[in-house]
Amino acid sequence: MTLFLRAFRLRYPDAKLGVLNSAAASDIFALIPDLVIFQLFISARDLAQFDQVIDLSEMEGWKDIATMPVNPEESLCEAFDIALAPLPARKVLVRSEMQIGIVPMASSPLRTLPTDLVRDLTSYLQTQNARITIVLNAYQGVMKAYKAALGQFETNNIRIIDGFKTIGDLVQFMSQQDYMVVADSGPAHITKLFQTPGLGIYSSASAQVLQGRHQNLRNWQSRFIGPHCQAPCGLAKVRATTDGRIGCMGSLNLASGELSQLPQKSDPALAIAMVTSAPVPCVAELSQDMQEIRNFLAEDFLAN
Repeated sequence: MTLFLRAFRLRYPDAKLGVLNSAAASDIFALIPDLVIFQLFISARDLAQFDQVIDLSEMEGWKDIATMPVNPEESLCEAFDIALAPLPARKVLVRSEMQIGIVPMASSPLRTLPTDLVRDLTSYLQTQNARITIVLNAYQGVMKAYKAALGQFETNNIRIIDGFKTIGDLVQFMSQQDYMVVADSGPAHITKLFQTPGLGIYSSASAQVLQGRHQNLRNWQSRFIGPHCQAPCGLAKVRATTDGRIGCMGSLNLASGELSQLPQKSDPALAIAMVTSAPVPCVAELSQDMQEIRNFLAEDFLAN
């Protein structure tokens, strides 16, 4: 939505823009100059300053993001008949002690990167004389188990942090990075705001759909093909069967029609296993392709 508002500002430079009910996302909206932000509520007097009120959550044509994620920037610009904001050409600036961020965790085990792949890519980037920060997600219940499975790195130029307290802290960190390696996650899309170059690694969701026109991240898509599904299947989160089993088509060996609902209860042990010892098939495929993914990443550095 921030990208859409940038385009809206270019189309209507004299308009006074405000956002309401932005909550934690205010830190992202604050990147737009002269945007008035009302985090939680707005008074009648303040509301009277505006000529139009548009509820973006009620836009026609939104797809169900739980089964097939969409690109809001392009959908909104199309709905408002506004040209997309221009983008700079992708450029990787390789330099001594460049800052590289790695964000391997997503809100779902379907999109969290295997720990062995993260270690392998980190080891390669270490050879580039880079300062590497691996950012986990302290708000995920599986974070401690994932961190333990990832292990420690015996070098001073690699640090692991549990996460950031606010989105603003995350945004500031990402604005300072020269290169990013990301799972399919919020930070992958924050890179669009700065056009930070890097590598996006996708499993169940479509890299083509989610990255859209943004080419700052080169994308690797899981190549898993199984009897009941193939990547990208479109699922953003795990699903449940009528008898309560939790997983995806590949992990449960079921057709998509038999996974019609979201889980009604949590299963911490299963969640931990999915991000450590027993990832779903399309994520496990990423480990199988580890050498190819490393070579794909290396192309950015060897070209410089």
